[in-house]
Amino acid sequence: MKIKICGLQRADQIKSILGLAPDYIGLIFVPASKRFIGEDLNILSALQSKVATSVVGVFQSPEIEFLTAMIGQYQLDAVQIYHLNPKLLDTLRTSFPKLEIIEARNVKALSDLTDSNADLLLLDSQVSGSGEVFDWQLLDAYRGNTPFMLAGGIAPELIPQIKETFKKHPRFIGIDLNSKLEDAPGTKNIEKVKAAIAAGRL
Repeated sequence: MKIKICGLQRADQIKSILGLAPDYIGLIFVPASKRFIGEDLNILSALQSKVATSVVGVFQSPEIEFLTAMIGQYQLDAVQIYHLNPKLLDTLRTSFPKLEIIEARNVKALSDLTDSNADLLLLDSQVSGSGEVFDWQLLDAYRGNTPFMLAGGIAPELIPQIKETFKKHPRFIGIDLNSKLEDAPGTKNIEKVKAAIAAGRL
């Protein structure tokens, strides 16, 4: 099961968490978010310590100029985009053929569970970063070909239940953890991060 640790904001914690080797870390490039990455140049230095972890930039309805600039500046391996539209998807495919494209959706109803032309779906609760868990039973109806990761209020103690619930779903590949690993928005509790990664690896 793949593990993504999202909402990282501090350079020292980015370096520490990269040392734990999750599959992905997420940096949020949405200015309205409490976990907005800001302009700390130490983060660029911290990202140099990555080995196998993919660095994901999280965006919401981004302008292509801003998106392109951040992909280059932070050497992003993937982008996660809320409200991804076909034109933007095509532009990214052409401009960054090696970039992994993740379409993020806030799941409210079955109508949010259509297939995607992105490489991966991230299925989140109605309000991103709220710590709320949505109704996972909705995902029984997902029959798309695109694999998905589960997000929204996931704490380390929920991971065994998630594994059991989704072990037979052919498109489930992993989980995204954020607020339930925090002491404050953007500040991760490293012991909780370690526990989550250990539980995911069992």
